[in-house]
Amino acid sequence: MNTNGVKGKTIARVVFLITVNPDTDKREALAYFPDIPWDNYGKNMTSYMHNGQHGPCCEAFALIDCKPVVNAFDRKAANELKAELESIGYELTVIDSQKWVKEMVERKTAIRRNIEESTAITDSEALLNVYKTRKENEAKRARATA
Repeated sequence: MNTNGVKGKTIARVVFLITVNPDTDKREALAYFPDIPWDNYGKNMTSYMHNGQHGPCCEAFALIDCKPVVNAFDRKAANELKAELESIGYELTVIDSQKWVKEMVERKTAIRRNIEESTAITDSEALLNVYKTRKENEAKRARATA
């Protein structure tokens, strides 16, 4: 968490998303902090729902199981959560949730495509090498038997 010299304030970027609370089956706002790791392993980032409930949240959950803030009800829930966070010492830079989700999905798609392309090239090169080796071995056997 970054305090940037402001005593008692946590300065952070936040994405407000909407999720269904499994305990109540109601839609609620979730504050996802994409820059604040929850643990030392880097897979979970910090999130906050309500009443001091900080917890881990993986990016996959934020992207797949949550929805961007898109309507008045969602905006009201996000604004209430923002006010609660600010009351406990956060100074927030809010990231547009629709834009963030779109950018993260595009980034993951590009990474997946790069992996698939590099794997395909590697596989193709490996197959060509196997074919070349097989032909060389066949030629050696033919010379040896001639």
